[in-house]
Amino acid sequence: MYKRTILILLAIGWTIIGFLFQLDLTQRSGCIIFPETFLTPYRISFLVISITFLGICLLSRNENVRQKLVVSEFGIWLAILILLKGGYAVGYGGIPDVKVMGYDYAALFIRVLNAGSYYRHLYFFNTTRKQIIVTSLLSLALIVIKANVFALPIVNL
Repeated sequence: MYKRTILILLAIGWTIIGFLFQLDLTQRSGCIIFPETFLTPYRISFLVISITFLGICLLSRNENVRQKLVVSEFGIWLAILILLKGGYAVGYGGIPDVKVMGYDYAALFIRVLNAGSYYRHLYFFNTTRKQIIVTSLLSLALIVIKANVFALPIVNL
């Protein structure tokens, strides 16, 4: 119970950090990089949705509701990562922005660990060591797929 609360607070904090440093929903791509607007409707909407879902998880005593909200928030975040997120083909070499990639890896790690904490009955999540190893590998695999297959945003905002 306390572990899940800490993971939810960590996800909320990391989402706020991403918003403040403009790493959460960057549209950067290509050779010439222009400064992005800080307060866009999309960034604010994403922040509100994530914090609302995770905030309700903190307030809810019902584990079933918490599980559904955590998994839903992870699904929404993953869809935004694949469809809307830029920063993976930047500059003259078209290489990923290290700050964006690091932020996304940490955010994925926190969210997969958080969602996985509700599935401890599965073999690969039944011990903390396995959970951390599987979460690390899954997060790394998703970032590699994002960087190599979906480097540019599929939908431009």
